[in-house]
Amino acid sequence: MLKKLSIVAAAMMLPAFACHAAGSADQVARSTEAMRTFVAKAPGPARALLEKSLCIAVIPQTASGSFEPGQGIISCRPGVSAPWSAPAGIDISGGGVIWDLASTQMSVFLLVNTPDAVKRMSGAAVILGVDVSAYPGPLRTDSNEGFPRQPGAFGYSISGDDIEPVALGGGTVNEDTGLNQQIYGSKLHNAEILTGSRQRATSAAVRDFIAVLPKAGAGVTEQ
Repeated sequence: MLKKLSIVAAAMMLPAFACHAAGSADQVARSTEAMRTFVAKAPGPARALLEKSLCIAVIPQTASGSFEPGQGIISCRPGVSAPWSAPAGIDISGGGVIWDLASTQMSVFLLVNTPDAVKRMSGAAVILGVDVSAYPGPLRTDSNEGFPRQPGAFGYSISGDDIEPVALGGGTVNEDTGLNQQIYGSKLHNAEILTGSRQRATSAAVRDFIAVLPKAGAGVTEQ
């Protein structure tokens, strides 16, 4: 009887560990698929911002209850001709978005092209509109929605085939060391990951995500 109970207890523990490990891979995989769709469908202004971005954050659409609302990943590079960093875990709170509802209906993207984007987005908590200027991402280049001249963080959402601008001003991008631990095996701070100051073994899921980001120097030059 005791032997049977021990087997049952072990069986109950294993799925929890498996889900914990699989959850991070699934989160990165969902971000990869969302990014792939966005790159394929991005209108002209969004594509131009993608190519000039120094940091890209993705909050992927999830099944209800799968992940924390507003949870995703961010990757940065010091210049448009430089390679992308491994992704770091984030969660976005506030910004006028009801994340527990929105994250089950759409994926959200934040494209940051400030000159010191890596430094700014590496903080433990970054307030959009205060620490980094925040704008809804433009969709057209006409007089009503001209391409923005000022650098900052530009928000977009995608649901199905629809890409829309998202106003995230007032929201806070928080580092998620818990997700970093799931991805890398230790509670790394985002600054360590985004600046490449710590060596990490990267998984296939991480490599796949980096591969879908805009290629280094694609069609743009350093400012």
